Amino acid sequence: MDILSELNYKSKLYKLKLIRKERDLFNNPVSSNDWDKLAQAMEDDVHQREEFVFVHPTSNSTEYKRRYIHCPINGNTVVFVGKMREPGDFAIVRITLHSIIYHVPYLVIEDFQHAFRKPEIPAEMVKSAFNWSLRNDGLEVILEPWETNGEPIYFGWDNWVSYIHELRLHPEIGAMCMGFEEALHVFKEKKAVEKAMKEKKEKNVKTRSIKSDNIKKYIVKGDKNLFVSLLHELIDGLTLAKDIVEPIRFLCDRKVFKDKKVFRLPYKAFIKEFPLHAKKISKSHYNGLIDPNKHPYDEDENGEKYEKIFKL
Repeated sequence: MDILSELNYKSKLYKLKLIRKERDLFNNPVSSNDWDKLAQAMEDDVHQREEFVFVHPTSNSTEYKRRYIHCPINGNTVVFVGKMREPGDFAIVRITLHSIIYHVPYLVIEDFQHAFRKPEIPAEMVKSAFNWSLRNDGLEVILEPWETNGEPIYFGWDNWVSYIHELRLHPEIGAMCMGFEEALHVFKEKKAVEKAMKEKKEKNVKTRSIKSDNIKKYIVKGDKNLFVSLLHELIDGLTLAKDIVEPIRFLCDRKVFKDKKVFRLPYKAFIKEFPLHAKKISKSHYNGLIDPNKHPYDEDENGEKYEKIFKL
């Protein structure tokens, strides 16, 4: 049994379905999943941009007030609907468009008996308000009684955890939920500043990467000028990719070059220093030859020669 039922609350569950006003070739309703339209309508209502109108289904002259318990987030909320002439003169309308547990949009009319004879009255009022807000979108909400057949439906818990989940996805609305609707523009400005800073950072990183093409920036051991001069003596004029990369790979193995946390010389820095070899060796071929898991040149027959040349 649901916790609310244990407290002697009366409740009526409805599954929400969204259909298009136009019908198919056989005049059957066409379902829609465009729930964002209804979620936006709730946000517009709470901000009084385009307010819902709740009227009695059989007496259009009788209007009812509404009061949100918390600001709707992506279509999940709880709202009181009633004349509110005295305490309890309202029905609790629990709306869950994005459900964590049941995965279907639904609403619950609960604790209605103090203000209405039967739950169908506030349910029809809510449906009419929804459809009025969707009038320009070609959409229509229909209610389908949710027959539980004795199965407990924990709609109160589901509505709450679903609301918290949406709140985590939309943290900028957190202040609004506490009644500080005017703080929304602050969050928007904050997000804009964060986005600008991120773009600036990415631009600076890209700029720095261009400046870091200098081979000497990656030499972390020994005499930088001497090592670059020796590499030119060994590499200039060679034609085979393996021979060209061999001394570079040797210095990588001896931890002379370091790129971030990896002992390697990036291809871009290699080509900037030895541009004539760009047509002789591709980036993928180069990276394969300096792979530390392949051909350790310091154990090759030329390893001793490089030891003497670089004095390592």
